[in-house]
Amino acid sequence: MNIGIYYFSGTGNTEFVAKQIEKHYLSLGETVSLYSIEESKKVEEHDLLIIGGPIYAGNVPEKLIRWVLRNVPNTENSKAIVFTTSAGLQNAFGTGSIATKLSKKGYKILAQLQYEMPRNYYFEKYEIPTEKQIKEMFEQAPKIIQKDLEALSQTHGEFFKTKTLGIDLFAETMSVMTRFMGKSFSVNDDCTKCKKCVKSCPTNNIVLKEKISFKLNCMMCTRCIHSCPENAIMYKGKTMKQYNPSY
Repeated sequence: MNIGIYYFSGTGNTEFVAKQIEKHYLSLGETVSLYSIEESKKVEEHDLLIIGGPIYAGNVPEKLIRWVLRNVPNTENSKAIVFTTSAGLQNAFGTGSIATKLSKKGYKILAQLQYEMPRNYYFEKYEIPTEKQIKEMFEQAPKIIQKDLEALSQTHGEFFKTKTLGIDLFAETMSVMTRFMGKSFSVNDDCTKCKKCVKSCPTNNIVLKEKISFKLNCMMCTRCIHSCPENAIMYKGKTMKQYNPSY
């Protein structure tokens, strides 16, 4: 079976899950291709298409939604799995949003999988996870993923249809809000102008002229904060504890 896994990951949680899924299918002798949507502009023909992304305010980022609409071809025989990662699963509607779009393109949806991963967005009211909590979640995640995928091989899966208009509109509204929220980013004197944030920003929102500055195209993935070698990027004038697990 030819399997393609495509994902967007802001700070690594979704990438971790995508690689665990890849590992599972490789162990079964399947042909697997793994791509970040930042690397791939076109979806190839696959027997099984797997798409994943993080949850931002209830849905996957608008960037992933638009990528699916523009880059996933119609099909007659392919199957699909959708997965999301988030700090809480109660309002994680992104699997339904993407699954609905894939279904309309002709894909048979085998599963909508949701995985709870450590919180990496903790401005203001959100609590910062402890190192123990982070480690435990990364240790448990592969076991849960393995169990889900093994169960999937014994069933045809079930497509949970979701009314996506409202949550998709909210994702679009959120993308507008984050553009302005991104103007609250700045750098302190620890910045060495290494340009890592410039090169890794998924929306090309960060530029370096005389100094680092932030434009109006932020999606609040917080990759810049967590990947800065000097922890020099601030939000509303404050530096944040970096989320950079190595499990």
